[in-house]
Amino acid sequence: MALQNDPLRILVVDDNQEAADLLAEVLSMHGHVATAVYGGAQGLSAMIDLAPDVVFLDLGMPGMDGYQVAQRLRAMREVVRLAS
Repeated sequence: MALQNDPLRILVVDDNQEAADLLAEVLSMHGHVATAVYGGAQGLSAMIDLAPDVVFLDLGMPGMDGYQVAQRLRAMREVVRLAS
């Protein structure tokens, strides 16, 4: 986890591209490293690639909704923890 003054790696997952981009831009303006993706599957892939400290996750996405993404993220975290 980042120290108090270190920038956080933040992932924004939202099917509303404008909202995701705006939030990522605001977070970047505050010194964080923010990445926006536009769906649940992209969010899962980005989780693996980016290993973010924080995830902003839209719950009401079509296809794989935010609840399903969160469930898979928790399962991924458990697999990583068990492999360590």
